[in-house]
Amino acid sequence: MSPSITPWAELSQRYIQEIKRAAHIYHKARHLKSRLSPGESGETGAALDQLSLQMEALERTRRRLEQGEFRIAVVGLEKAGKSTFVNAWLGYDLLPSDTSRCTFTTTQVFSVLNSHEQRLDVHTKTHDEFNAYISDLKALASKDGDNARRAQADLRTIEEHRANLDEVIAQGRRTFPFSELSDIKENLELYVASPEIAHAVREAHLHTSRLASADGVVFYDVPGLNSGLGKHIEESREMLKDCDAIICIQRSKTPSLEASEQQLIEFARRGDSEVSLADKLFVFLGQIDIEGSAASLSENTEKAYREWQTRAELPRDHLISGTAAGHLMMTNVASDKLFKQVGSREKMATALRDLCGAQGDEALVEACGVGRLKSRVAHYLEHERGHVLSARCDKTLQKIREASERLFNETRQRYPDDPALAERQAEEGRRRKLNEWWRGRWESARKKAYERCEQLITEEVSLNDLREQYTKGVNELFSTLYHRQEEPRDRLFDSRKDQDIGGSNIEWRRRLRTEAQQAIGALATTLTGGFQRELETLMRSFREELWGSDQITICLIGDLQSFEKRVTHGLETLFLRFALPLINVFIQHPVNTESRKKLIKESSLDLSIIDDYYKGKEEALNQSSQLAKHGVALLTHPLLRQAVLKIPVKPGDLNSSSEPFRLEEYPKTAKERNEVITEVEGDLSIVARYIIEAVFSASGLTGYFRQELSRLRDRFMSHELEDLARAIMDGLYHSRDPRLLNEPDFPAELRTKGANLDISAALKELREALSRSVI
Repeated sequence: MSPSITPWAELSQRYIQEIKRAAHIYHKARHLKSRLSPGESGETGAALDQLSLQMEALERTRRRLEQGEFRIAVVGLEKAGKSTFVNAWLGYDLLPSDTSRCTFTTTQVFSVLNSHEQRLDVHTKTHDEFNAYISDLKALASKDGDNARRAQADLRTIEEHRANLDEVIAQGRRTFPFSELSDIKENLELYVASPEIAHAVREAHLHTSRLASADGVVFYDVPGLNSGLGKHIEESREMLKDCDAIICIQRSKTPSLEASEQQLIEFARRGDSEVSLADKLFVFLGQIDIEGSAASLSENTEKAYREWQTRAELPRDHLISGTAAGHLMMTNVASDKLFKQVGSREKMATALRDLCGAQGDEALVEACGVGRLKSRVAHYLEHERGHVLSARCDKTLQKIREASERLFNETRQRYPDDPALAERQAEEGRRRKLNEWWRGRWESARKKAYERCEQLITEEVSLNDLREQYTKGVNELFSTLYHRQEEPRDRLFDSRKDQDIGGSNIEWRRRLRTEAQQAIGALATTLTGGFQRELETLMRSFREELWGSDQITICLIGDLQSFEKRVTHGLETLFLRFALPLINVFIQHPVNTESRKKLIKESSLDLSIIDDYYKGKEEALNQSSQLAKHGVALLTHPLLRQAVLKIPVKPGDLNSSSEPFRLEEYPKTAKERNEVITEVEGDLSIVARYIIEAVFSASGLTGYFRQELSRLRDRFMSHELEDLARAIMDGLYHSRDPRLLNEPDFPAELRTKGANLDISAALKELREALSRSVI
């Protein structure tokens, strides 16, 4: 591997910035993808999703670079000597080590520059983590083998010390400042290696200035890979997936890789796929002092190298044999406990001389291998780690940029990367879609309005209802009119001392005419109300077709009061055109008077029209002039009917009391008073029958009704109303009115606005992110 050209500090800053830019691009690309449908992002979107884990790894790398942190994982099997090796590296016999199991939790060693920053942070498990840990132990204890037996022992220990362990968990995180490593040794051993306490501890973080010269190195000492616990395996997986260097501690007496050590290789290779494992892996073949001879050591060292070279292509100078315990002894920092485990310093020195031929104190320290490994790692830190960093980052950075550019280019073919342009295009598209929908909607409204008008114009149902109400109104009017006149009539007749029946007749008729005219006017108003209700029902249906807008009413009929006034005037004019002449002819003057005859002559045209529209079977009513001349007698007296109407008298029509009518004389007696009343009552009845059976048709009320319906229909079909309806629809659309948006057939893409704008805005952001980054 060629030496790094760029200094580490400069290289770190460069990659910090490049990763930041790549993260910015990645997140903008993911944001763009989230705005697209799965079909639109296609394979490029899927490829971008697959980069998520690599992006997370880059972010972890960036955070470590920003913190100046360089992670070295110290891994190996249980009792391989990991803690002793870390102690040798630190130059102080600190971490607990023993021939029996002594590490129950992960220990991380961080470097700090100042001695006053030194501290031990103990992170305890939560209750949930502790319960999960016990479950893990129980699962392991149910199996066979050494790991199962250790798990069974751990469960017994936990049960025995459960109160202490619960208390440790309840205390939570604890911090122990220190000045010298010796100050913290007891606490560290308690929380890491004492089973009555350590089972409750998740991690121990040791911050010491002993590593300050190692350029931010952090050592991770994890319990053995072969502990059998899923927790330890998962911790190893997390630690190895993108650490900066790995030091595997292996005993020289067991050079063949066990299954757990092979698993370590897979963890490291899969977790950092862009970096060659051989570039960052170092193997310390330790505990050489227990080798029987130099030949055995040489043979085992060579065997171990071939194994590692085959499985991980490990360079020869990355495997170093030695003894961490011997290094602590030869540098005079070993604890009494270590001497008890290993033996005397002289024994260790003799073994090193026999195995390595070392002579002198410096040679003995050199033979321990820790110094050589530190030098090799220092060379890696100074000359090689930049290449590892580049290998880890460059390819992933390039993949992120390429996938993001590809997504940008593919999306840009469908959407502009200018939101303003997108807004214009989107608005044009929405307008086209809205126009297309509106054309169908307006045609549907026009068709319904036309059909509704035609239905009312052609069918007789509504007209029959109107006519029925009209007939009822006429009958009530004349019945009320007659009964209301009884008392005034009697007072009138009784007040004339000379019993002037003729004069009373004339005066009574004058009063009846005045009141009948007023009643007829009221009837016209009633008739108008019924007609207007029909029109209002129609208008309401028009408004409902166009979202209930009152502007439709204004456009169709103008001011409502003016419209009602016009319709009322029109109806009254048509109705009174024939109703008033009938009242004048039949009520104003007595029968067979010159005044009546004169009115009959003057109204002959109107009466002939009445005759034309009368469709009844009564022959006398078909000759209104004759009926007006003779009065009710033409309806009741057979001889008069025969003389005037030329209707033969049938047997039984005449009897002994029948007398010819006196056609020219006025009644004079009390008996004649009743005849006058009969005559007037008959005239009132004739007028009522004509108003019911002829005036309705003769006055053209039906035609007027249909005329107004036709006017409304034609008005609804006009361009003016179409323009108004379109304006109403536009207003509802721009205000996002639910009355419009919730119509069943309203296009779904028009119910929301700005989807394409979101895509264009995301495109623009991605374009800008790409333009600011040069990877």
